[in-house]
Amino acid sequence: MDFTPISDYITGYIKYAHPELELEFLTPDLGRGKSKKPYIIKKLHIKAQGLRYLNLLQSHIMKIKHGDIFVQIPEPTVYVLHKFLISYKRSKIDKRKRDLQVAKNIGEFLLKDKDQKKKLKRIFTSLPKKWQARIINSVKDNSEVLYKFLTK
Repeated sequence: MDFTPISDYITGYIKYAHPELELEFLTPDLGRGKSKKPYIIKKLHIKAQGLRYLNLLQSHIMKIKHGDIFVQIPEPTVYVLHKFLISYKRSKIDKRKRDLQVAKNIGEFLLKDKDQKKKLKRIFTSLPKKWQARIINSVKDNSEVLYKFLTK
């Protein structure tokens, strides 16, 4: 299908590049994790990168059609919460700033829709208290509107 494997020899990860798309395999990194080593999925002959909190994204998905294929993507509300949640783990400041800006923009946009607003609050309150606290810490410095909404 014209995908070219691109190996990162330092981390051991492989991503697949196509003129229209890059493909990476991700899996939840639970417990103590694998300390940045790839997860080997023998049945598929791939190496997947373990990511913290990925299970949050996987538990709230929507299906959309793109061309001739259906794609599963995270619900926008969960995507926003996830970006705020993982921002503290980003070591590269430019990536952290970009993630926070995207989360702020999408989050504030979602607050304009009553159904999305309810969903954002419902999912946020269903998260573990520790996760909520991390999200609030990120939101506090980045979006006064989202901070007021999530803490009321």
